[in-house]
Amino acid sequence: MYLMPQPHRHLLSLALTLLPALCALAAPAVDDATLARYAALARDERDIARRVRDDDAQLAVDFFRYGGFVKDDLIHTKESAEAEALVHEKIATAYDHADAAEVQALRKDLDAASRARLIWRERVTEWRRRQAEAAPSEQWFQEQGHWLRGAMPELLALAEARKAAADAWGKVAQAVQPDADPAALQAIKEQAFTADAEREIADLRYTWAHQRELIWQDKKIQSEELTRRLATLQKLQEDRVALKRADIERARKIRQADDAIRAADEQFRKAYESAQKEAAQRAKEKAAKR
Repeated sequence: MYLMPQPHRHLLSLALTLLPALCALAAPAVDDATLARYAALARDERDIARRVRDDDAQLAVDFFRYGGFVKDDLIHTKESAEAEALVHEKIATAYDHADAAEVQALRKDLDAASRARLIWRERVTEWRRRQAEAAPSEQWFQEQGHWLRGAMPELLALAEARKAAADAWGKVAQAVQPDADPAALQAIKEQAFTADAEREIADLRYTWAHQRELIWQDKKIQSEELTRRLATLQKLQEDRVALKRADIERARKIRQADDAIRAADEQFRKAYESAQKEAAQRAKEKAAKR
């Protein structure tokens, strides 16, 4: 059977082939000044990518001494730093191609990547650091107990308080991640602040016991005056503990107030953005009616 040619098919194929070139011709021309600015911005983005990677490498060096406390978390910080650096490099490539729309689209990815990196970094620099510094090591306990036997009850209490604080900070660190629920995370943090406050009080009591033992080394030496002075000293020390607890409660209320202010500020910002969009929409509708 003889089939008639169908020239429209060839025309369609040709149009599809030429479409990218036609679109490029239709796109607005980019002047030399804009191209130069884009080139500078591309260099900046690549510089930022290098700095992000360098900062993460330095973080690993700075916190290496905390060993097992941060080992697994440093994997997250490295991955998140690399993810952010790659977005910066993609933005640089978009600037190379003078693709402003692609740059704008990538900025949203960058916001998320940057936020994730900072959260993983905070997990190490803030919460794992607190955990590691609170934890009582065997070496610390042996050094303290080796030369000061009289304050052993206070030393044991301090060791337990340090362990409890370290465990509490560890729970905070474990909960700190990009998708964490803010309210739940804040509750865990408050538990850790409370445990750490008890560690500070136990440290005070151990220090005072230590100082007493340095003075009263021979317990065979006794007197009524010595007993009265000791009772006065211990009463004043307990008064100091009460003041410390009041400071702890005040600090807790300040944290709550700061959290409330941050939340209200965020709601205020969202309200402004919403009002701004509504105003722009009203202006657009008004212009359309003219």
